[in-house]
Amino acid sequence: MISHPFWIQKLTDQITPYMSPLGVSAPVGCHTFHDEENDVWEISLFTSQTEVLGGEFDGTSFHSNFVLDINSVIQVFDKVEHLEWQAIPIDKQDGLGSHISIEGIYNNNSVWLRILSKPPKECGVGQILDDQSKKLFDLW
Repeated sequence: MISHPFWIQKLTDQITPYMSPLGVSAPVGCHTFHDEENDVWEISLFTSQTEVLGGEFDGTSFHSNFVLDINSVIQVFDKVEHLEWQAIPIDKQDGLGSHISIEGIYNNNSVWLRILSKPPKECGVGQILDDQSKKLFDLW
C-alpha cells in the first residue's frame, strides 16, 4: 500500500462533499502522483461504476452521475492559479476524459486536481447493486 502525505486525505475529504450524487451514490476513487521534478501533486478524483448483480439487468454497469459545486471546491484551495474544463477526451489514449482541472496551492503544496466525469477504465467496478436485496455493496 502506498503512503501519501496526510494533507491529501484532508484535501479529498474537503472536496468530496461537493460532488453531490444524482441518483445512486457511489464510492469516490482517488489516484495520486507526485511529480518530483516540478514538486507538484497530481490528484484525480472520480466516482466508481456500479454493476447490477442478478435480475433482468445482470452484468449491466453504469456511471454515477453527480453535480460538482465548483465554487466551493476552489474555496478549499489557498490559491487557485488555473481552472479549466476539458469537455471530451483528446484522443483514444486520454484516460482522463471529460474533467475539471484546478491548479493551485493547498497547505503549502502545489496541486493539480482533476475531477473526472467518469472513472478511468482500469479502475473497474467499484460498487455492486444486488437486484434481489436492492442493496449497494462497495468494492473499493
